[in-house]
Amino acid sequence: MTKISDAREEISNADSNKFNIIINEVDNLHQQVSKPREQVADAEALLGLASTLATSVDETGAEEKTDTDRNMAVMFEILRRKRQVKLESFILNRSSFAQTVENLFALSFLVKDGRVEIVVHGSGSHIVSPKNAPAASSIASGEAAYSHFVFRFDFKDWKDLLRN
Repeated sequence: MTKISDAREEISNADSNKFNIIINEVDNLHQQVSKPREQVADAEALLGLASTLATSVDETGAEEKTDTDRNMAVMFEILRRKRQVKLESFILNRSSFAQTVENLFALSFLVKDGRVEIVVHGSGSHIVSPKNAPAASSIASGEAAYSHFVFRFDFKDWKDLLRN
């Protein structure tokens, strides 16, 4: 239990071998358990290890979700004010391919949730605009369905957008 507590940060680090070392030690100790008191201590060690990992994974996931949620909120606010935006000007960050991909990722959630639509105009331009999302009851009943879109985008596409 002390080793688990002391190595809490290192256990949750993906690059660390500390989890494997500790779980092997717990497993070896488990093989020697013969008394009820030892069984309780063994179970407490496993619970401590599991709790450490679970805490590490909710904290990491919460941060990522918050970033995506924040990006979605900013994007939707822009659309609410401007009503229609060209896709490339909406997602393109001229100095960062990674940020452009993040923007596209956030946009995909807005489309999936039915809060945004992407329409291709006759000129070939993709126009992004807000729309009223269907009510949860409509989705649950099958009256409305989630929307999806397929969009091919790689580093070469980003470079092409920079030229426009």
